[in-house]
Amino acid sequence: FRSRMRNFPALVDCCTIDHHADWPDEALAEVGRARLAPLTSGSSQVQTRLREVAAAAVQCHRGYAKVCAQFAVRRGRPVAVTPGSFLNLIALVGKLTNVDAAAVVERKRRFQQGLVTLDATAQQVTSMREELDALQPQLLTKTREVDATAAEISAEQRTADQYRATVQEEEDIC
Repeated sequence: FRSRMRNFPALVDCCTIDHHADWPDEALAEVGRARLAPLTSGSSQVQTRLREVAAAAVQCHRGYAKVCAQFAVRRGRPVAVTPGSFLNLIALVGKLTNVDAAAVVERKRRFQQGLVTLDATAQQVTSMREELDALQPQLLTKTREVDATAAEISAEQRTADQYRATVQEEEDIC
């Protein structure tokens, strides 16, 4: 093959060489796990899930290879399914995981800020309630004073109305 390529270099320009060999499933899974390992953050549950994601990515890659082979048979157009396409799939999963992780971190931050705000509000309500309880006797005293003052004003208003009526009658007479 090499000697033929050396003797006829134009063949290299006019043909496609399929130099991509399939990787075994174990190799794909191990590469997937290795590429997704930085996303685990030490949690065993996350590590287990990412192993499952790597295994699912291997199954997707194999399924994609089967469909591409069927497409090549039906249409006569081969589609290259390379380990590079598997690496692209794993990179996409990693990006999506990072986006989701960032969204989760943001939600967690907002939730914690909400808890802090609720706690501060609860403390303010408690202090206001204590203040209201302390001022309750004064409030009752002031209410009684206001009621007494309102009764006095009402009595004085009646007296003033009587004087006004008397003055009005005298003006009408004059």
